[in-house]
Amino acid sequence: MSSAIASADEIVSRGWRRIVDHTARSAIDLAAFRVFFGVYLLVAITPRFGWIAAMPDAFFAPPFLSHANAFSGFPPDALLVAADVAIPILAAGVALGVRARWCGYALVALCLFLFGFRFSFGKIDHNILVWVALALFSASNWGTRLALVPDPEAPRERHDAALATLAVCLCAGMFTAGFGKGITWVDFDLGTSGFLSWFYASYFSMGRQALLADMLFSVPPALFEAADYTAVLFELSPFAFLLAGAVAWRAWVVAACLFHLANTLTLNIPFHAHVVVYGAFVLLPAPRDASATDAEPSSSLPLALAIAVALLAIARVVQSLTADASAAPLIPPDARLAFALVVWGGLAAVGAFRIAEALRRNGAGVPRD
Repeated sequence: MSSAIASADEIVSRGWRRIVDHTARSAIDLAAFRVFFGVYLLVAITPRFGWIAAMPDAFFAPPFLSHANAFSGFPPDALLVAADVAIPILAAGVALGVRARWCGYALVALCLFLFGFRFSFGKIDHNILVWVALALFSASNWGTRLALVPDPEAPRERHDAALATLAVCLCAGMFTAGFGKGITWVDFDLGTSGFLSWFYASYFSMGRQALLADMLFSVPPALFEAADYTAVLFELSPFAFLLAGAVAWRAWVVAACLFHLANTLTLNIPFHAHVVVYGAFVLLPAPRDASATDAEPSSSLPLALAIAVALLAIARVVQSLTADASAAPLIPPDARLAFALVVWGGLAAVGAFRIAEALRRNGAGVPRD
């Protein structure tokens, strides 16, 4: 028994070391991504909670497994307004590197607390990985470079483990989605289609009829059946690519970007919040040697960039205080699909460039990146 446990432990340890090696990014590169992450939060996915203040407590029905059940109703109006002001300030703290680690932790804690009340109306969003990513990135050394008030240096093992853990979470999320689809979608019956069950409800009930949606009515049933199986296989596969190698993992993430691009074009579901989840694995180069994480010198944030981020945060705070409580982030609702096409297409293009760059640098075959 003890030998079997030791063997299992060795297999897990070797697998974890491979994952860490395949997802490693240097502190300076991750710091640059931190600026992007914070700005993206401010522009595209800043959560708002002020609108809850207008809801009567009769609508308060949180899910069974929710901390909101410890309360008898929605939070006071003043708390919701304060949160809408604090969130862009904390996001700016992340982008500017003003103790980015603690700004990130505070932002995650505040948003997760208030999501319990936001989800008390019967609808639960699918953006949890954004906040998991922010919590994990905050544990890394992304706040030690390109920062106005740098974070203390964390051990390299913790820095590397943050990205590896995010990759595992992304794989687990995709795998569970694929497993659920596989139970019903893989039926070898041309008279049924998992994709079409989503499409018809989306097209006729929700009015998602933009971009390529109208063209789907002329697609042969066999192609929808193939799409069902392809989607299931793709969503079940990320762990294999993550363990296979750095280039293989980046290739899978690029394919995931194209997958979301296709969903935007056909189902009009943008999922653009997840750009910050995929981004570090796509946009950033892998370090060229094992010591790259610790070797980068301290660096500061360009003044012009710091001023631009500060002005953006001020604009979001002003919007929180003066605009309608349901006002969206700076991307207008009628521009979200176009915005999603740009960001998903851009991520895929940069990822393809990074893959070509790695293959060219390392010669023929599939290198470690």
